[in-house]
Amino acid sequence: MFPEAIGGSLTTNCVCKPCNDQLGSRVDVALTDHVLVQLVRRRLGLTGKSGRLPDPLGRGYIREDPESKVMFRTAPPGFEPGKIFSVPSVTVTTDETGATVLRVSLDAEDAPRFEEIVHKALTRRGLPPLTQLQRDSMKLTKTRSDNPVVTVPSSLDLSSYRRALMKIVYEISCLWLGPSYASDPTADLMRKFIWDDELPLESFTKHPINGTMPFGQSEPLLPLWPEAPDRLIAASMVFPGLISVYVRVLAGLEAIVTVTDSPTRYGDPRGRFLAIDPVTGARRESSLEEEFSRIAAALETSANGA
Repeated sequence: MFPEAIGGSLTTNCVCKPCNDQLGSRVDVALTDHVLVQLVRRRLGLTGKSGRLPDPLGRGYIREDPESKVMFRTAPPGFEPGKIFSVPSVTVTTDETGATVLRVSLDAEDAPRFEEIVHKALTRRGLPPLTQLQRDSMKLTKTRSDNPVVTVPSSLDLSSYRRALMKIVYEISCLWLGPSYASDPTADLMRKFIWDDELPLESFTKHPINGTMPFGQSEPLLPLWPEAPDRLIAASMVFPGLISVYVRVLAGLEAIVTVTDSPTRYGDPRGRFLAIDPVTGARRESSLEEEFSRIAAALETSANGA
């Protein structure tokens, strides 16, 4: 349900393995690799199956030198940039006499690997290795940039990640309402939403599902858990004539979706609640009524203490 890369620790068998593999590579990745989610994953130390922390800043260049290539080196699990590292770059040109000219740019830490880097670059281009005389004639010149301004090209996804949120809503619904939910008319609409590789920004216009997935709002849809902003949250709410499911993931990305307009198909459903600590995997599960009672008791205790 909630992807492992963002700390999910609850699984379901309502999706076959081939479909689950497809969902991971085609759907979940838009959420787990969303730049805002990567920032939180980096802070929390969430590596996922790869075992590597995400690098949301990626590579960039120094503004005064657009041809440069730099990257940030950070120390997990924090997100404070340790240093700016120059990515090795080798250009091969020919001067007016027809001689081959090598220009090498690399980080000072890579200076001991200078000849190795040059050799690899020549080999990739099908050029012969340097002679001893050529190696002896090459010189390294050190330059220093104090407080450089680094530009990092990036894009902010406003649509595709919603497919992953809908997938979580769908699987939570299957878990809480039972296997028969797969035949619900709304479930069919949700599956089409999830598999839509060209989901537009106005996604609920293309797919007529009653729901919302706001982006960049100042207040959360359900401002009930401010003390745990990184918790993965799911809740189902039963109203006359419909059931809605709410989910919240890292970076405050959230959704509320009406998952059925026929609650009686599922007997006498009750509101459900789930919270997952993405770092420890610890889960808290209860009825929604019990969760509301817990929140009320906590507020009362806080007020009495003040």
